[in-house]
Amino acid sequence: MDSERRFRDVLDAMQDHVAIGASVRDRHGAIVDFSLTFLNRAFVDGAGRAGEELLGGRVLELFPGWADHGLLDAFRQVVETREPLVAERVRYEGTTADGRPIVGWWSLTVVPFDDGYLASSRDITAQVQAEEERRRAELDAVRHREVVELLQRAALPQAMPSVAGVELGARYQPAAAQPIGGDWYDAFALDERRVGLVIADVAGHGPEAAAFMVQVRNVVRALAHEHEAPGRVLARADAVLARLTTGDLFATCCYAVLDVGTSRVTWARAGHLHPILWSATPEVLEADGGPPLGVDGAGRFPVASCDLAPGDGLVLFTDGLVETRDRSLAEGVASLVDQVGRAAASVSAQALADGLAAAVGEPEDDLAVLVARRTGAPRSARS
Repeated sequence: MDSERRFRDVLDAMQDHVAIGASVRDRHGAIVDFSLTFLNRAFVDGAGRAGEELLGGRVLELFPGWADHGLLDAFRQVVETREPLVAERVRYEGTTADGRPIVGWWSLTVVPFDDGYLASSRDITAQVQAEEERRRAELDAVRHREVVELLQRAALPQAMPSVAGVELGARYQPAAAQPIGGDWYDAFALDERRVGLVIADVAGHGPEAAAFMVQVRNVVRALAHEHEAPGRVLARADAVLARLTTGDLFATCCYAVLDVGTSRVTWARAGHLHPILWSATPEVLEADGGPPLGVDGAGRFPVASCDLAPGDGLVLFTDGLVETRDRSLAEGVASLVDQVGRAAASVSAQALADGLAAAVGEPEDDLAVLVARRTGAPRSARS
């Protein structure tokens, strides 16, 4: 008796729920149920019933769902074959005789014990639910990224336009460890001598921001073919987008038109970074601008312009190209101007765009860069 008492004392000290069940057999010796002869102090079933409430009861009376679930057969097999049962996750859903629900997950170890079993179980419902929630979140993140990538591809031009006298290059690069953002570029022929150039950045990440990005792209494209002045295009786009968007979505944008016939480039900005002149003496083309698109719908967007000599070009970019945690925006822009100035006259527009993006390494944020150069005689080397 002392050894049995010590044994039960050990079981009482366990944190896992421990139960001992004795076989209930019919007149032919077949196991038809189990009687609970011991439940340790920690034992609480899935309906919240403590061990003293269940002790001495029959399993099928206390847990009617065992028969349909298969647990009765599993425990019966342990007793009859003397082979233990170890299950890391067992889901059980049923009700007690008085209608209380039992739903959850348990880890379970069952070993033969005399003419019955000894079972140790642990309620792991919270752990399983947390894992399932994490998997759902990971799956949602993958789906969101796929949606955003699809919309990103829809916003970027499939091919650059061909306009005599203009050489174009562009690069988009997503951030390696961040959600895909709303940076994008666009270039399109307005007629046989003019090309439209767009660089933009939608605030925020995720499918909603990406969908807004496609809206901005389509609106600006459509209006660019209706209005010649870049300022007018942005003003009309601002009005349209302010009606379309809800919440905090807005986009910074720079829209430029390069006219090969006059060698003049004109542009207007909506809260976006200034373009950079690619020449033997590169510089930031500072000029007044208007608010981001979609903020209030009544923005005014001054137009600026400059002439491009043969071989000179325009560099449009988003802040992911120049701003990092350890470098201010102003420092990044100054460095970019220096990189543009060091580009050889023989470098193509695409090579410059690729080189500027590559110099960032793994970007902390999405970046986009668009380069347009007037072709002709090579520009003079920087002195």
